Amino acid sequence: MKNEEIVQVLEMHLDRVRDLYRYYRERNGDPEETAVRMGEAAREAEALICAVYIVGLYADDKIPLEHLADMGGEPVFIVSGDEDPHWELSADGSDYLEGRDPRQYGTEWAAFAHPFKASRLDAEDRETLCAALGKWGADAQTVMVFEEMAELQKALCKHERGADNRDAIAEEMADVRIMLDQMELLHDCGGLCAKYREEKMDRLRRRVRGCGDA
Repeated sequence: MKNEEIVQVLEMHLDRVRDLYRYYRERNGDPEETAVRMGEAAREAEALICAVYIVGLYADDKIPLEHLADMGGEPVFIVSGDEDPHWELSADGSDYLEGRDPRQYGTEWAAFAHPFKASRLDAEDRETLCAALGKWGADAQTVMVFEEMAELQKALCKHERGADNRDAIAEEMADVRIMLDQMELLHDCGGLCAKYREEKMDRLRRRVRGCGDA
């Protein structure tokens, strides 16, 4: 299977997951069930987004077949023409080969082993944030982002004018972070956020050390 074909399979599956996420978000169902379903879809979408990035970035960096059986205890991303792309984790690396024809490796299926960075949100937080999106709706929560960012701006401006408002700044920062977490779920971009944060932190490190871009 060529790399472009792998990406197409991943993106097709990602589109289906996103449609499912939107369905649960917009339907008028039980709030608790909606939160759980949205959380499940968001996690799957996040994994697929990371996978698209990984496959695109490491197009020629598949695990050599002779090394696959030595990957026990490490996450392996399997892309196959006859099953959904998915992560596997086994104590015994030979399990990755079970049911798969080694002669078809690199054509009908392939395995990658680059680190998958999951969202920093735990299951309980994710469920709560999804419930908030389901209860108040995407539009209202997006507007709330603007309001919370404005409140943080006001608190910081007061500090610049001499106010001793450390607690207020911390509280407003917490509010903004909660809203940004909701936006991460709403837009299915947790994996991309992690990727861009890593890239921008790396660039910042180079800049502060005096060896990066101006």
